[in-house]
Amino acid sequence: MPNPIKSTPTPQPIIENPLPNKTPAPTLTDKNNPSIQQETASQQSVEVEGFIFKLKSCKRLNENVKCDVLITNTLKDRELRLYGNYTSKRSKLLDLEGITYPADSVEIDAIKNNYYVSTQLIQNANVRLSVSFIEIPLQVNKIQVLNIEAEGFESPKSLRDIQFRDIVLSK
Repeated sequence: MPNPIKSTPTPQPIIENPLPNKTPAPTLTDKNNPSIQQETASQQSVEVEGFIFKLKSCKRLNENVKCDVLITNTLKDRELRLYGNYTSKRSKLLDLEGITYPADSVEIDAIKNNYYVSTQLIQNANVRLSVSFIEIPLQVNKIQVLNIEAEGFESPKSLRDIQFRDIVLSK
């Protein structure tokens, strides 16, 4: 039998793409890496009526969950009311089993209340909103939907669609 021909691979030069990739890399959820979980939450933002709501985190402390949202008002200075649990207006979270948990309290501008808080938002300035939930079972580690109820005073209607989805709770 003849000997097989042996070939040595020739190294190929590495060609770099001169055009930057403008498409952001997809964010993966890794249950063992809280920094990736945090990154997933922080990339969610919603704009409603000139208000930008950007989810920063949802953290668990025992049976309590606290979600922090950065709000930016892109229009003129104006007032905003954010609801915790007030009659038919309430912020809430929905777990993967379909169970709804109403907010216990909301906090903005160092004012915390179970029902609602109102604040004057300055144009293009960030303000942090915290929405707290209590008695969330320990087996709940992911939120299907976080819904924030708010009302602008420029128009008497409620702001709709302030929702964040598929949030992994960090510790």
